Amino acid sequence: MKRNFYFLSYISIILAIIIFSVIYYCNKNKNISELVKIINVGVQDNTIVALIWIAQGKGYFKDQGLQVNIIRYPSGKLALNGMLNDEVDISTSADVPIMKNSFIRNDFFIFASIANTDKGAWIIARKDHGINTEYDLIGKKIGTQKFSAVHFFLSMFLLNNKIPESRTNIIFEDALNLPDMLINGNIDAFSMRDPFINTARNVLKDKAIEFFAPGIYEQKFILAAKKKIILEKKALIKKFLKALLNAQKFLESNKENAIDVTIKEMGIERKKEIICDWEKINFKLSLNQSLMITLEDQARWAIENKFTNKKVIPNYLNYFHFNSLKSIKPEAVSVIYE
Repeated sequence: MKRNFYFLSYISIILAIIIFSVIYYCNKNKNISELVKIINVGVQDNTIVALIWIAQGKGYFKDQGLQVNIIRYPSGKLALNGMLNDEVDISTSADVPIMKNSFIRNDFFIFASIANTDKGAWIIARKDHGINTEYDLIGKKIGTQKFSAVHFFLSMFLLNNKIPESRTNIIFEDALNLPDMLINGNIDAFSMRDPFINTARNVLKDKAIEFFAPGIYEQKFILAAKKKIILEKKALIKKFLKALLNAQKFLESNKENAIDVTIKEMGIERKKEIICDWEKINFKLSLNQSLMITLEDQARWAIENKFTNKKVIPNYLNYFHFNSLKSIKPEAVSVIYE
């Protein structure tokens, strides 16, 4: 009897230890999973999002307790669509796709700009098609991606050179198809960016000529997310921005190393493209008044050209989320909103 009592007591102690260990292990794993927050980020697959590549490569996201999965898209437009379709939590995008979607929905926020450039779009043309100056584009077939940043640039380029759009033949086509169309002679020129221009340049070589127009359009590259994500996960958004701010500080003090990290993250085969792009871009976290003005100008362009059936420019203050960036770097926010 006594022996049975000790045996049962022994078994009870062993079971208690096992149960305690299981509970401890589960709670420990639960705490670990709560510490590591997963964010899926859709990016335009080029140098313009270098702050994100650097934050990933240098471990700044991990330092904030984040696991950031970077999903690459051929363009910012597609990355933005990915976010709006819930494929990713956050996306990068140029300003025009943001403006375009502001006419049809209001369920997303702009919460930062990560870069800007006035050399982000330009035109490549064929000299053997009789194009040697900007004015030789008159009467020519010029390809571009409709209702996009490169389309807006083309309109500003023609306006700046006093060339009526009616005196050109603008062909709207998917960005992926434009290099082959130019190489095959189906169009005479196209307005785009790298890596698409680089693809055509590498084949056409001396037959190609390029037209730049710095100063006519400062393109902004924007971080956006659904309002629901930002309002429910403010702490994560702040951590994400802190990591990007650390990436900016690293870039500003270690330019060559920053380029190397970007090359490693994007792929060594992109080295020439990245180095070529680097000097054209200002990498900086901000929310500037100039972004508001740019969106309004683009909305006016869209209405005047009947790219939308709307007649009123959206109130872009309703599309900005200021608090997250302002809480970690107040001077980065210069939009007048009060």
